[in-house]
Amino acid sequence: MKKYILYIIISAITLSFSCLQAQNDCDVRALKNELLQGLKPDFKYDSYKATRFTYKNEIQVIEIVAPLFKEEQFRFLLNTAGVPKDIEIKFFDKKQGAKNRKELFAVKDTPEDGKNVYIFEPKESKKIYLNYIIPRTTKENLMGCMVCLIGYNINSK
Repeated sequence: MKKYILYIIISAITLSFSCLQAQNDCDVRALKNELLQGLKPDFKYDSYKATRFTYKNEIQVIEIVAPLFKEEQFRFLLNTAGVPKDIEIKFFDKKQGAKNRKELFAVKDTPEDGKNVYIFEPKESKKIYLNYIIPRTTKENLMGCMVCLIGYNINSK
């Protein structure tokens, strides 16, 4: 029964994101395909996460958790081409609010700088916390999306 309810919730979320895509011109498939090229030749595709958001009149922090398996090397690829306004991306070793939280990698993306693909390879395989820090804006209905793709390399260690 719990699985059934979980599937209904996931379907509802997927449907709502599909409706949002009509309003937001973010082509997740194209952004993901661009990132897949960054895995070659050493890494294999593991998964991806597309995050859509609406800018608000306050700073927002969206945190995503990525559990990583030990004895594997991972590569995170981020595509910011769907972001119309500056955004900060930070990787941490612990969740938001935890003591002794260390920043592992950071990027401040500006759409005007022309670069939209960033790569991070953590030194250790453990839980990684990815934060998107979305700045405040007074513009109404300004939306964006981020795509994060993860690849792995078993033979590296």
